[in-house]
Amino acid sequence: MKLKIRKANSQDIKFFYKIRNDKLSIKNSINSDVIKYSDHAKWFHNKIKNLQNKVFVIYKDSISKERISYVRFEKYNLFYKVSLAIHKKYRKQNLSLYVLNLAEQKFKKNALLLAEVKNTNIASYKLFKNSNYCVLKKLKNLTIFVKILNKDKQISNYLKIIDQIESIRKVNNINWMNILRIAINHAPQETSKVFKKISFSD
Repeated sequence: MKLKIRKANSQDIKFFYKIRNDKLSIKNSINSDVIKYSDHAKWFHNKIKNLQNKVFVIYKDSISKERISYVRFEKYNLFYKVSLAIHKKYRKQNLSLYVLNLAEQKFKKNALLLAEVKNTNIASYKLFKNSNYCVLKKLKNLTIFVKILNKDKQISNYLKIIDQIESIRKVNNINWMNILRIAINHAPQETSKVFKKISFSD
């Protein structure tokens, strides 16, 4: 199935509402309350009007242009909070990873992405792991994932080396590698000097 992506607009309000209030979405949402349409309308218009947010609709590349999913990246200070949902008609078709990657490609600059997933939501847990998100913190009821989305080729090369080191030292070095990923994105020149000393002397 070939998919396309576009920015969400006011015509998508009922599509978002329908997905958000279906049984599975309610079960997997951090806020598991049923949302009133009036509350949803205010929330939706605020989200799409905020130019710092990135809100997308994914649809079939066909005459019907049927909408199948939405992805939201809501800006909070230094990071974007990620949320994804697929219409029940298109679930269990292995589309989530494709949809998330499609949305992430819309970023033109480096970004820090954060996702909160209920521990009972196995499908979403696997999705973010398979999309190279790292576990930042595991709480009683949810897990917080983080991903550094970078568009800089030099930084990408350093991050690949970090991944290799992390795979070798899986037990107690993961948190240090996450710190190094963040450092190399926010202070690349200074961090790369230190990183070269570590990788050659270790």
